[in-house]
Amino acid sequence: DQDYDLFRYNESEHLWENYKTEHFQMEAGIGYMYANQAGTTVNFKGYLNFEDVEVSLTANSEKLKGFNFIANPYTHYIYKGAGTAIENSKLATGFYKLKKDGGWLTCADNHDPILPNEAILVETTENVNVTMSNTTAKGTSKANGDFIEIFAKSSKHEDRTFAVFEEGIPLQKINHRNSEIQSIFIVGENENYAIATMNDDATTFNVGVKVQTTTAITLTMSRKGIFEYLHLIDRMTGEDIDMLIEDSYQFIASPKDMVNRFIVNLKYKANIENEENFVYQRGDDLIVYGDGTLQVIDILGRTVVSKQVGIGDKVSVGGISTGAYIVRLVGSEIKSQKIVIK
Repeated sequence: DQDYDLFRYNESEHLWENYKTEHFQMEAGIGYMYANQAGTTVNFKGYLNFEDVEVSLTANSEKLKGFNFIANPYTHYIYKGAGTAIENSKLATGFYKLKKDGGWLTCADNHDPILPNEAILVETTENVNVTMSNTTAKGTSKANGDFIEIFAKSSKHEDRTFAVFEEGIPLQKINHRNSEIQSIFIVGENENYAIATMNDDATTFNVGVKVQTTTAITLTMSRKGIFEYLHLIDRMTGEDIDMLIEDSYQFIASPKDMVNRFIVNLKYKANIENEENFVYQRGDDLIVYGDGTLQVIDILGRTVVSKQVGIGDKVSVGGISTGAYIVRLVGSEIKSQKIVIK
């Protein structure tokens, strides 16, 4: 059957090379793009791979410099990131998957699995060799991989961007292969990013949405981690939306919109697990070891309990829902602790 095309991306030449031949041996760990005019089942002949696979990546091209197409060479899903099958020390944070509609789907490390035989687009800043390991393990990163994920959805397409609270190289935003798909990104000083890395004390960042034609867009946010404050501000309309309360924000996007149309203001609470414990749960009560005003704050940032306390006092939490909360003790100093109320 010759009614197909098979492409391999050459980063140095910025070229999708057609590798369609009658007898072609695919390399383990290298990504290919397959195209067929009709739905079909593709059979692969060869040997199952169980060993580590090393691939050589380049950063030579002037266009899409450092972007390379690699693939999962195993029969099970794998992850990318620190402590996973694809280590991150030589690569930018996150990666892309190519969707059927011609869009590059932004994916976050330790969050989006890479399926068997699935190809991904990764970014490197230099010529390097990267080793893929035969493991399904998820990794860990600074602040336990906390992030803010922002979706931009139109009637036909969707795109997403991430602000991740960890150290690393941000992932540059690239154009979709289908120009009709809206593009959402975090605006940097010199580049736009699909994934931007944030310091724990970050309080604001800018977001842009790019479209080819005037389009209705819905923005939604999801998050991992504790945020006391998370607001989206539309510079063009002046609207200020509390994204801890609102499910979404709808607006009309135009090709003439300013690049940094949106501001995200936030208060992120990092590494609460490492702070000094000053409150413990016993039955329906919290036992407090400190003086001041005790505040219990839910994941939406609402204060559900506020009470003046002294050392050894008990505060009843029997009337609130079980789940994760932030407990603050406001006295001569402010202490915070994460607690799961049972």
